[in-house]
Amino acid sequence: MTEEINTALLAELRRLADAVERLAGPAPALNDWDAADCFVWAPLRQHLQPVKRPNRVALTLIRGVDHVRDILHENTVRFAEGYAANNVLLWGRAAWANPRWSRPCTKMSGAKAVPC
Repeated sequence: MTEEINTALLAELRRLADAVERLAGPAPALNDWDAADCFVWAPLRQHLQPVKRPNRVALTLIRGVDHVRDILHENTVRFAEGYAANNVLLWGRAAWANPRWSRPCTKMSGAKAVPC
């Protein structure tokens, strides 16, 4: 009798576990860090999508904000080398400001970029 109850309970637990897994949806995709130098967040898949050919701008072309540019570059290099680094919040028109800062620093430091 006890063996039958245990078997029935295990079957019910398996059924419940399967139902919970179906509700949870598919597992997030694994990121291939060697696929590219830059990535863009794909919220529906909860995945970093590689950017095959990012539009890069030379860091030396960014003018008028030398001090902030140098801080961002130093921070990115520290991060790439595995040292403590601060998060960076870039603001402004997304199509202009953010890529012009993140991509040059990433290329010079050898880090993997995850632009917002």
